Amino acid sequence: MSQSAEAGPAAPSPGATTSGVADLRWTHVTCALCGADLPRPLLTDPVIRRGRRYDFQIVRCGACGFVYVTPRGEGELFANTAGGAARRDAAVANAPIYAGGLAALRRCGLPEGGRILDLGCARGDFLDYASARGFAVAGIDLNPQLAEAARLRGFAVQTGDLRDLALEPTYDAVTLWDVIEHVDDPVSVLAACRRALKPGGLVFFHTGNARFQIPKARLLRRLRPGGGPFLIPYQHLSHFDPNSARAALARAGLEPVEVFFAGTLSYREPRKHRAMQLANRLGALPPRFGGPLLTNAMGAIGRRAD
Repeated sequence: MSQSAEAGPAAPSPGATTSGVADLRWTHVTCALCGADLPRPLLTDPVIRRGRRYDFQIVRCGACGFVYVTPRGEGELFANTAGGAARRDAAVANAPIYAGGLAALRRCGLPEGGRILDLGCARGDFLDYASARGFAVAGIDLNPQLAEAARLRGFAVQTGDLRDLALEPTYDAVTLWDVIEHVDDPVSVLAACRRALKPGGLVFFHTGNARFQIPKARLLRRLRPGGGPFLIPYQHLSHFDPNSARAALARAGLEPVEVFFAGTLSYREPRKHRAMQLANRLGALPPRFGGPLLTNAMGAIGRRAD
């Protein structure tokens, strides 16, 4: 849904070094949810590469409130590559959110032994987790090396973009684990997920929660003015909150069913893990009293209602 127009090369910040560094191509985009071109600046997220500073702008749509990056910096320095799901320890790190997400899908009607398609499956960690619990699984990944690694583990995995693949509507659920924030047009991706579902099937996506992530980034910028990036703006193109998650599902032709906290990742550092567990416990409390979800991440589920 978003439209783009190319802009000129990046302007280096004062005092930055430019020697031997190719400029990015900056591309202005409109809101991926409503199409409006009413960006309201939220914060600047600086990234240093090879002695040069690049300022990425995080904005809020003035029409619908969606948070996204514009202009986008495109070039070899900032390729939108595989993220945390490609980590070698991703199976351990993600186990708590896998458990929470799968439990929510069951609660929303995923049948025992149902068919699950994992979009952005990387090396197949969620495929392994779900298949060990009796589900029939398949995956898709853009990265040929990661897709091949999943196939070597015995899983049926295609390489490519779901929007370009002709899949029969045979799945009970499609899952996206920290993928939706990376894609150029999240509504079109969710619509493609819908086409792969049986009637009544479910789409689940897990992503960061902008209600937590944006204030955190602002605080870190004050505490560490020379630091960054705080939001990985060259990879994380979209920042959802519960409202925009529901809006994205609805615009993709899905009935929003639930937005919830799936669980805290298992962080490598014990102190960070304990701190995030505490923050998430507190952030999960407000919805019980009619307030907003303030956890660092969230899951969202939509149903193909036809």
